[in-house]
Order: sequence, then structure tokens, then C-alpha cells
Amino acid sequence: MRFGLWLVAVSALLFVVLAAPLPAPRALAEETNLVPVFSATITSLSFPEGKDAGETLLPAAEGGDGQLTYSLTGLPAGMTFDAATRALGGTPASPGEFSMTYTATDEDGDQASFSLTVTVDPAPQTARSKTGPDAPGSLKAVRAPSATAMKPALDVTWTTPADNGFPITKYEISYGLDTDNMTKVTAVAIATSVRLTDLAAGTTYTVRALAFAGNSGQHGVAGARADTTGKTNTPPTEGLVYLLDDTDSWGSLYVNDVSGYFSDGDNDTLTFEASSTRPGIASVSIHEDGAEFERYFRNPGTATATYGVRDGYGGYASRSITLTVTADVTRDVPERSPAGTNVGSPITGRQPPEPDNNQIYTYTLTGAAATYFEIDSSTGQISVKEGTTLDYETKDSYKGKVNWTVQGQAAVANLTIKVTDVEAIIASAPTLTRTEFSEQSD
Repeated sequence: MRFGLWLVAVSALLFVVLAAPLPAPRALAEETNLVPVFSATITSLSFPEGKDAGETLLPAAEGGDGQLTYSLTGLPAGMTFDAATRALGGTPASPGEFSMTYTATDEDGDQASFSLTVTVDPAPQTARSKTGPDAPGSLKAVRAPSATAMKPALDVTWTTPADNGFPITKYEISYGLDTDNMTKVTAVAIATSVRLTDLAAGTTYTVRALAFAGNSGQHGVAGARADTTGKTNTPPTEGLVYLLDDTDSWGSLYVNDVSGYFSDGDNDTLTFEASSTRPGIASVSIHEDGAEFERYFRNPGTATATYGVRDGYGGYASRSITLTVTADVTRDVPERSPAGTNVGSPITGRQPPEPDNNQIYTYTLTGAAATYFEIDSSTGQISVKEGTTLDYETKDSYKGKVNWTVQGQAAVANLTIKVTDVEAIIASAPTLTRTEFSEQSD
């Protein structure tokens, strides 16, 4: 009986133990950050210049979270690194000592790295077919074109030479009147042209170009040089024949042939041009061959006109003249005309050339004439003023000025109003006279 009770109790206890839930295992992997480490490193490697370096496997790192990736910085020119296989290879192109950094990175971004030095031993001189890049090919120095005025310049061009295992890092371009006194400029490794500016006109320069190979911070290797010459532009010059300052009345139009007024030492085809400081006063235009230089005197005032030529290479020559425009106008009005009578046709200013041919002028009348006459400010029509009595025998003319503004400059027309003698006109009419006959006539 007792044995049976004890067996029941033990069975019940065993059931309770087996049925109770087990404690969850501790997540140690989530609480511990693993970082990569290198158990083995390399401090230096050496390879011959210009020869296949084969494959050198760099050491693998240990630890870290997830997959590791590898990188190598500071490679000498011509050498390669395969991140998947950790293999360093290639053909070193230039001698020297190169500091590199080898890095392993895990998926969490944790890194391990070490530095190593790669020495590229220079190839024996007898084994090297070239000591640097070849000379730049097809070197030329020609006049630099320009549609606007500039000091003479040369455009230097070349083709990329063979580097012969010496990667080109820049070009050196030297120029001068002789090889003993030259100015140097540089161009980037991928360049095939450079412009030499601020040169003397009509001068022949010696131009020298060479490719330069080397690493940053090192003196590098100069390649073979190429030489050429180039002559700068000779700008056009003014001739001994030229236009003079001119004064003329408004509405006048003149055309001159100025094609022979300029010459060019390079025999370039010249392009002619003309401009005016106030085209509303006096406008100018010119045909591209210089055969027709037109001056149109539009409104009273003063303007400066310039006519010139360009040679297409920055060369420019010009002459300027002063154009003075005068305006003297006369209007007639019969004596004893009542107030409001129009005095001749309106006095109006001319419009500037396109695109400014939409000016609005405001007219005023000044001088002695303003006492007896008035002007419509918008139309320029003059009329007899209220209270004015015009009598030819008393006063036969009145003087004044009509004023308006053209492109910021005052325009003034000298006005004379003539009073006509009405009685003189009547006296000049034909008269009838009676003739006496001695006999009666039918």
C-alpha cells in the first residue's frame, strides 16, 4: 500500500517536471558584435617595372559578421586588384615606392586594415625601348579666330602620342620668340589643344610641346618634344582716305563707298559694320562689303557715327565722325487770319530706325513766335493764337523754335513764320478798262 502511494507520487512529480516549459536559450549572437581581424599581414612587396607581376594573394581576414569584402587603395599605375579573389597583379608602368592600404569590411561595416609598401624596381636601361612618351603628333599653331575684338592669339593643337608605358599626366606647352626665352603653360592629360593669348601682332612664335609622365608628388618623366612655329594675326588698319565730320539739314541722305578706307596685312576678307550713338538723330548703316555706307540725318541734334571692319581673328579697326543735324523750317500765314487758323503743315520729328520706331514726341513752341502762335503738343500743328492780329505792314515775320526730345537729346527746329500781304495779292488781280470809240459799234 505504501509502495503504491509512493509510486503514484513519484509519477505525478515526474509529470509536472516534464510538462513545465523550458527556459528560452539566450540570444548570444544578437548581443555580441563580431569584427574582422587579420591574423597575418604583409608589410612590403616588390615587382620589376614593365613586367607581368603574376598574382599575389593578399591574406584573408577572420571573424566579422557575415561575408567580408576587400579593397586596396594606392595601386601603382598598371597594377590591378581583384576584390573577389584578393589577387594583386598587372604590369607596373612606372618605378617608385607606393603606399597602399588593404581593408576587409564585414556586412555591419566593421573594418580591419593594414598598410603595405609596393616597390616597383626600375627596368634596366637596356631593357627599355623608350624613356618616356613619344612627342605629341601633328603639332600646329594657327591664328585663333574671334568674331569680337581681342589681342592676337594662337590655337595650338596636337594628337595624343604613344605613352610607351609612361601614363601621361599632363602636357607642357612652351612658346616664345626664340628657344632661349620661352613662356610655359600646362594642359591636362586628356587635352589636345590650348590657346596662347595676349601675343604681339604679326609676330612669329616658336611653339614646343611635350607629354609629361609621372605620379602626383613626383618629378616624373618628360617625353619627346615636338616643335613648330605660328604667326599671329595682323589686324586691319585705317587708310589715308576717310570721311570727315559732317553738318547737314534734317531729311538728308548720303551714301559713300568706304571699302578702300581700310587695309589688311594678312589679306583677310573684311566684314564692315556701322553704328550711331543716337540713331534717332542720325542713323547709319553699311553693306558688308563696305560699298555702301549710308548716313540719314533724321532729327536736329548731334550724334557720333562709327564705321569699322573686322578680320575674323579678333582684329578690328574703325573711324568715328560727328554728324550734326540742323533744321530750319518756314511756314506762311495770310495777314488778318483769325485765331485757330493753321499755319502751314505740322512740324514733326522723324522716327528712329527699327526697332525703336515707335517714339512718342511732345512738341513745344518757344521764342518770339510763341507770343502770337501756339502748337499742338501731340501733332506739331502750329495755329494763330487767340488775340493775335497779323498785319503784314506792321510785322511780316515771326521767329521761334519748335522743341521735342529724341532718345534723351533735345531736338530743336528753327522756325520762321512769314505773314503774307493779302492786299498785294488782290492788287495783282487783272482789271477792266473802258475803251472810247469815235463811231458807234455793234
